[in-house]
Amino acid sequence: NSHVKKRIVVSAPPGSGKTELIANQVVEFTKNRGLKASEILLISFTRNAISEMRERISYRTSDTHYPYGLEILTLDSLAWQSNKGFNMEFEKGSYAHSLTQFSNLLEQGDPDFRMWFSQIKHVFIDEAQDVYDDKVRRELRKGVCLQIINNVEETCGVSIYGDEAQQVFGEDTSLLEEIDLNREKYGFERIELNTIHRTKDERLI
Repeated sequence: NSHVKKRIVVSAPPGSGKTELIANQVVEFTKNRGLKASEILLISFTRNAISEMRERISYRTSDTHYPYGLEILTLDSLAWQSNKGFNMEFEKGSYAHSLTQFSNLLEQGDPDFRMWFSQIKHVFIDEAQDVYDDKVRRELRKGVCLQIINNVEETCGVSIYGDEAQQVFGEDTSLLEEIDLNREKYGFERIELNTIHRTKDERLI
C-alpha cells in the first residue's frame, strides 16, 4: 500500500488538526489499509502528548483503550522497554544512559529485537520539535530518532509531525528541521497543514 509506505514531514501549527489527523491515520491504516496495530509505532516526547493521542485513537475504535498491540510511547519509554526486553546487558541508569544502550541495540541488536523491529510497517513521530533538554541529551534523542528512521525496513512508512514556530534551539537543529532540510537524503515529502485536515487528504492516507 503506497500510502502506508510513504515518508512525510508535516509542518503543523496549532489549530491545524494535527493530533486529530494522526489519530485518523492510525485508524485508517488499521481498518482499511491492511496494517495490524502491532505494526505501527507512535513516538512522542511528553506524557501529555501520549495520553492525548491514546484518548483520540480510543475514541475512534471499538477498543476500550486503543487497538490491541499498538505501541504509543515516549522515546524514553521505548528505549527502556526495548532494553529491558532485548538487551541482556541492560543496566538501569539515567535517561541518557538508557538511550545510549537503545542506540547500541538499534545498531547491534540481537535477532529477537531485529525480528520485532523489522515487523514495523509505519512509524509516527509526533511533536518532532520537542526533542528538547540540555544540548547533550537533545542531540542524543535526535540521533536515536534518526537511527530509528534509518534502521526500519525500506518499505516502512514514516510520518513526522511538528510545529516549526515552536523550535527554540538557536543554532541547533531540531529533529523536525533536520529531516525537513534533508528531505531528499531521507526520502521525505513535505506537507504543510494550513487548515484542519482529515483522512480525506490523499497525500496523508
